[in-house]
Amino acid sequence: MAAPIDLDKPRYDQSTYAGRAKHFLQLTNPLNVLASDSELDEAQKIVAEFR
Repeated sequence: MAAPIDLDKPRYDQSTYAGRAKHFLQLTNPLNVLASDSELDEAQKIVAEFR
């Protein structure tokens, strides 16, 4: 069984450039510019419920 996801801890090593780059690319999604406020609110609600 896989370990639970910790949303407060980066997945990649932040002490290396490659780790920081992977972390940035994972979190950055230019398509979010096209999302409506209600879609972003719903995504935020899902994350809050997961925590």
